[in-house]
Amino acid sequence: MSSIVRRELEQYISTEQTIISRRLRNIVAEFVANRNYELSSAIEGLMSTIRMFTPLKSSYTSPMEYIDALRSYALALSIVSEMLEEAEINRDLIDVSKRIMDMAKEGLPVGKIADESRKILSDMGDLGNRVFINGCRKYINILVGKIKELDPQELEIIKETVKEIVNNVERPYSRISDVARILGTKEKDLVSILKRIGEKDPNIIVTKSLITLKDQMKSYLEKRIGEHHYILINDLAREWSVDPRDVIEVLNEVSEIYPGLEIFEGIIVSTLKDLADYFAMAVEDAMVTTVRALAIKIGVESKALRSILVRLHKHAPDIVLGNSEIVAHRQKIIEWIKSVVGERSRVFIEEFSGRLGAPVKSTKKFIEYISMMFRDIIISKNGVIFVPNLSNDILAEIKTGEESREVREIVRKHPKTIEAEVFNSINKILKDFEKKITGGEE
Repeated sequence: MSSIVRRELEQYISTEQTIISRRLRNIVAEFVANRNYELSSAIEGLMSTIRMFTPLKSSYTSPMEYIDALRSYALALSIVSEMLEEAEINRDLIDVSKRIMDMAKEGLPVGKIADESRKILSDMGDLGNRVFINGCRKYINILVGKIKELDPQELEIIKETVKEIVNNVERPYSRISDVARILGTKEKDLVSILKRIGEKDPNIIVTKSLITLKDQMKSYLEKRIGEHHYILINDLAREWSVDPRDVIEVLNEVSEIYPGLEIFEGIIVSTLKDLADYFAMAVEDAMVTTVRALAIKIGVESKALRSILVRLHKHAPDIVLGNSEIVAHRQKIIEWIKSVVGERSRVFIEEFSGRLGAPVKSTKKFIEYISMMFRDIIISKNGVIFVPNLSNDILAEIKTGEESREVREIVRKHPKTIEAEVFNSINKILKDFEKKITGGEE
């Protein structure tokens, strides 16, 4: 295997020297034509350095030392070649090129050259980043797919290159197919390499189709959940163009450093607090609604959402889950009842059912449940009595002496309720009378 590595590196250095020299000769001719003799002379000096830029085999005591030197020279030359192609040549660029090549001449290992080159090129902004990625890409292509095992330092170069790629997209992840295309390698070769890198670096997450940095993904999720309270797994899968299983694998890894991050029923990612807050607000806006309506609103299945709400309502005291179909906000229930009944004392359950778009049977169970919470609500077979309105009707009867057919009906079926409201109404009349008398005396 070492003979393959040596041959590939020697051939690459020789080929790259020829390509760079040809390119620089053309540039020198342009500068001479423009009478820029000072810069043309500096470029000729750089060209001479590049022609001689190769390690002497006789200077090394072992074949492996020579191969390590070839690695360093090949990477340095690859980065310099990319820089000379991408950037406008001037004195500063020539100096940077020599600095990078000097590191190889000084015997720095290939991993150190990659790290130092990245720091040097960072001063050039996006151009420097592009030069670094493409320079490393060309070096990686020398060996990837041609040998079974890469040197640990080459794995480090691939890791740093991939990190730069992920850092330079607007999203904190990349599909492995996209990384393979950028690096010019086969996807299957790259996957096995990235898996090895991920095993050694806990901050790198590698799935079947995706690569991301754990800390960056944590920040990304914190921002999105902070803004929207939750994210749908399927939405992330569509955005990332991967299978939902890849998304779940990434989220499980990130949860190790993101306290409280949780996947709910395999469809939503959030924290218990954020998700409970969201549904508390959503239910407050609706006052009373169905699980199905909420599921349609956020784009999930009712059955899964029902399971989520069963758990959440224990952590959100304002959410009332009366049965498996209907959910309400505790502070808004009476307001919602008033919006349905209006001025009437009794309303048929079918009207509540129609307002909710829920089955009559489920609606009745829900109202039976909330009637145990609020004394103002009484359920009577297929009707709902709203006690405050009934009290007003009784008071009107006492004052006017005119009987109400609806009140008579309720009296017949609920005498105890009527008795209590009659006493309440009489007390109210007496208090009003007392206030008038007192006011008259004053």
